[in-house]
Amino acid sequence: MTELTARPEPRRNPLRWWVWGGAAGLLLLPLIAMQFTREVDWDGADFAVMAVMLAVLCGLYELGAWLGGAPAYRAGMGMAAGTGFLVVWVNLAVGMIGSEDNPYNLNFGLVLLIGLVGALLARFRPRGMALALVAAAALQALVAGIALVAGWDPQGAILSSGFVVPWLSAAWLFHVSANPQLSHAQQKLKVHGLLSLLLVGLGGLLLVLMVVVESEPGLVPLVMITVGVAWFLATRYRNRRLAP
Repeated sequence: MTELTARPEPRRNPLRWWVWGGAAGLLLLPLIAMQFTREVDWDGADFAVMAVMLAVLCGLYELGAWLGGAPAYRAGMGMAAGTGFLVVWVNLAVGMIGSEDNPYNLNFGLVLLIGLVGALLARFRPRGMALALVAAAALQALVAGIALVAGWDPQGAILSSGFVVPWLSAAWLFHVSANPQLSHAQQKLKVHGLLSLLLVGLGGLLLVLMVVVESEPGLVPLVMITVGVAWFLATRYRNRRLAP
């Protein structure tokens, strides 16, 4: 595990309570919604499955915080775990391709398996983690591409191909964390830069969808783009001040 400890960092986890608190809040949302609408109808099994998924998600983040103190490593572990969580959630809720009962969606489980096996073989070292997540992204694109070419739920295929972006983003973060020449502060700025660009990209995608569906841009996408651009510019400014 020498690669993880090339730059000694204090292994504090200031986001721990935010992560676990957010997971608890997410678990409570369906319960609250059930008090006001019949559209949400969860039973005990639904809550149990979600609780297990959230516990695994938070546990993986804790693992990343314990294995490496580098900001990029923690962010990469969090993004990889969050992406895997969303892949499972979407498939259980509505299904990536077709409905949740479509057996083709089991292929997305192979994506998670590739990422997990690759991480274990790499013993969670950053460079190996980056390669494992690139492989997961490639398999995600392949499974989505086959469904798109075959004409099975083109919208679902396009949606599932979008998960390639966070897989590759997590891989890039692990690549950054493996660079011994980057300080703690420099890694943190790179994390902020990536997150700001992802926010701009997501806002742009929502903007297009709002224009196509509602014939108007909507406030939320515009706010996301504005905040993302301001965040990115502030990160660039801080990065220039930090540069020698």
